[in-house]
Amino acid sequence: MSTTPRTPRKAITAEASVDNENDVGPPIDFSFKMLCSMEDTAEEELRQGSRKHKYDEEGRLNSNALRMNNNALTTLDGFEGAITRLLTNPEALAWVDLSFNDLTTVDPVLLTYPNIKVLYLHGNSIENIGEVDKLPALPLLKNLTLHGNPIDQEKGYKFYLLSLMPHLASLDFTSVSKADRATAKTWFHMYGKTMKSKKRKKKAAS
Repeated sequence: MSTTPRTPRKAITAEASVDNENDVGPPIDFSFKMLCSMEDTAEEELRQGSRKHKYDEEGRLNSNALRMNNNALTTLDGFEGAITRLLTNPEALAWVDLSFNDLTTVDPVLLTYPNIKVLYLHGNSIENIGEVDKLPALPLLKNLTLHGNPIDQEKGYKFYLLSLMPHLASLDFTSVSKADRATAKTWFHMYGKTMKSKKRKKKAAS
């Protein structure tokens, strides 16, 4: 028997798997720009990585990934316009990083891009657990982050999210197991009505 050690497979990140899917260019990177609005992207230069961007004749980018992390966004007003201006094929948007901003909601504009598979919203200011009820409208969503928002302190936070989106492969950078899904299903039967009642009371008070 051969004792030659196997070469470990190179780990593939969510970003890389999306990039390689259609041989598209690297993410459109506006991270750490201190942007206050999506309109600011019209004046800021992209961060350049090791991979070159691919432009079409109109100066738009052949990419399906967007990095807007570590900025000062409080709203996604102008998101659709910015994406249309930046991307050759806006409908193909599949990877969005909005982490470490000051967003308080899951903006409905995100739901108009049904090909999103990876969505990072950690480190924002989402307080209402009811905001996550919007996310099942993204049928292909596999990797989601929401930790670092006030909602992650809600009792049953993890299992509530998984009961809504049992198709998730990763939540808060942790793989979702079959046992997690089974527990989430049981949890929802036991506490789901209580959670929904709590959300209604919060909505009525706001």
